[in-house]
Amino acid sequence: MQLLHLTDFHYGDPCRAPQDPAAPALKKSLPISERLARCKKTLADASPKALILSGDFSMDGNPADTHQLMQSIQHFFPNLPIAVVPGNHDHPAELPQTHSATKEAILSDNVFHLPDLHIIGLDTSRPGSDRGIINQAQCRWLKQQLTELESQPTILITHFHLLSHQHSMPCATYPDEFIEIVAQSSLTAIFTGHTHCHYQGFFAGKPYCTAPSFSFYGVPSPSGSVALEPCFGYNLYTIEEGRLTQVKTETFYDSLDPL
Repeated sequence: MQLLHLTDFHYGDPCRAPQDPAAPALKKSLPISERLARCKKTLADASPKALILSGDFSMDGNPADTHQLMQSIQHFFPNLPIAVVPGNHDHPAELPQTHSATKEAILSDNVFHLPDLHIIGLDTSRPGSDRGIINQAQCRWLKQQLTELESQPTILITHFHLLSHQHSMPCATYPDEFIEIVAQSSLTAIFTGHTHCHYQGFFAGKPYCTAPSFSFYGVPSPSGSVALEPCFGYNLYTIEEGRLTQVKTETFYDSLDPL
C-alpha cells in the first residue's frame, strides 16, 4: 500500500495579508493547480491508496480557502480516502459555525479506517498559538485507540514535528507518557508536517518522517535571517505487511520568478 503525504499549503490570496512574512513567497508560487498537476505527473508510476494531509491548509484559517483547496486536491486525486489533521494556521479568530467547510478546516483527534490500515490523527494545534501541544487527555485517548487497534497496522499523524533537534522551529511539547505510549505500541510509523522540509528518522523507536511543504521553504542567509522562497513537494510511503518499507520524497523548486 502506498500513501501520499502533502502538508503546509498556506493557501489563500497573499494580497489579503501583505504583512504576512510568507506573502512575497506565496505571490511567486505557481498556482495550486499547477503544483498539484506536477505532483500527479511524477506519481504516474505510483498508486497511492490514501492521502495524508497534515495541516496549515490556509494562510489564516479562512474556511472558504480550505474548502477551495480541498476541492482542488480532490480534483487531481479523486476517490482517494483522506486523513487530515489541522495546523496552527487553520484556526480563524472566529469560527463561522454554519459554514459548510468548517469541518474540513477544523478537526480534532480522529481515527481514519482504511481496508488494510488505520490512521490516527492527533491534533497538536491550538487556537491562537503557534506552538504545538500534546496534553495528558490526548495521551489517554491515544492509548485507548492503540489498545483497540492492537497488532493492526496503524499510522500516527500530527501537524507539529516531535523532535527538537530536527529543526530550529520549536517542536510540539508533550509529557513523558506520550513517548512511553508510542514506544510500547505497535505503531507502523509517525508522519508530521510544520517544518516545511523533509526529515527522516525515528521517534520512540518508530519510523518517523516529516514531509516537505506544498508552499515555500526558509532559506537561511549569512546574516542569520531567513528568506522564504517558493518550493513544494511531497512524501510517498510504501507500507508492506504492516511495515514502512520505502519513503520517496520529491521537491520542486519551480516558481513564477527565479530565486
